[in-house]
Amino acid sequence: MQEDNQSIFALTKNRGEEWLLISAKGRARHDPDDSLKCENVDALFKLFDMQTDLPLAEIMNGELFESLKRSDRCDMDLRHLRYVVATARNGSFSAAALELEVQQPVVSRRIRELEEELGVALFDRSTAGAKLTPVGEDFAVMAGRILDDLQRLIDRTKAAVQGRRGSVVLGFYKSLSSGNLRFILRRFRENQPEIGLDLLEAPFVELMADIHSGKLDIAVILGDPDRCPVLNTMAIGTEQLVVVLPESHPLAEKSFVYWSDLKGERLLISHQDPGPDIRNILIGKLAAPSDSPEIASLHVSRESILSLVGAGEGISLQCECASGLTGLGAVFRPIHDANGATRIGYVACWHPENDNPALKTFLEALRAEA
Repeated sequence: MQEDNQSIFALTKNRGEEWLLISAKGRARHDPDDSLKCENVDALFKLFDMQTDLPLAEIMNGELFESLKRSDRCDMDLRHLRYVVATARNGSFSAAALELEVQQPVVSRRIRELEEELGVALFDRSTAGAKLTPVGEDFAVMAGRILDDLQRLIDRTKAAVQGRRGSVVLGFYKSLSSGNLRFILRRFRENQPEIGLDLLEAPFVELMADIHSGKLDIAVILGDPDRCPVLNTMAIGTEQLVVVLPESHPLAEKSFVYWSDLKGERLLISHQDPGPDIRNILIGKLAAPSDSPEIASLHVSRESILSLVGAGEGISLQCECASGLTGLGAVFRPIHDANGATRIGYVACWHPENDNPALKTFLEALRAEA
């Protein structure tokens, strides 16, 4: 629509039998013929939002409309707030200018502009300096809070970008929640208190799926780095493999046990991870048909396996970290081959396209511990 070659850029609003048209020149026309000046269109929009029942002429000549016009004309920015806060803190424009490393007239002029736009004096000026008015005191307090909040926002954002703040979602087997991994996590929390560690226990298959879906940032599993060929991996340490024996078992008298000592034994292995990994190691070490032990795969937890061992139901193989579980009637002995103690490795794996800055910080911590 056009009126005298000038587009109607706002809206029409029905006020009973009255219609108001706001044009690009900020003119308000009240049909049929009355015409009133509107210095600020947004002020009228605000009044319409209030749904007031006052006559249009009374609204536009009233105090409320004038205050809305003044607030809408304010071009306040952060510099104004900094100048006010600095002047309030120093007690003079010249001292504030020195602190802010600008010319004194700049501070004085900007504060004067702000006072004119707000329609109120923020400072009482004298030869002794500048002292806040009662209104100015409240303004300076609020301005200081805004500047402090803004600085905190900037600092937090920079910290997140630099990997000093944020969160990392770490997945692992339940049986890995103790031992060396526990110490690594504790040390990381101490060194990086602004980075949260969200932990998720799950079997291997779920951990891999969650990394690919983005639910997990990183997972710690047992095995070699080539176990996850499509992911980035890092070897982060090893642990001894131990055999768990009933306290009354003849092998319990030895300080360590050889693989060949396990011939003919009944091995209790959990279906839960890392049970399948340990089962594969066991089969690899005792591959000859004459050496094959009896393997019982049970759908129970590691703790239940250890309790069954203590009750004389068989023996088991576990990671060294399980030796911290006591009072179950079982003993733990390192298991050796011809080269010494048998060890199993920990591997951290993550998606190559994961760009979480906090993850990079966590990886640096893992490398330092590896």
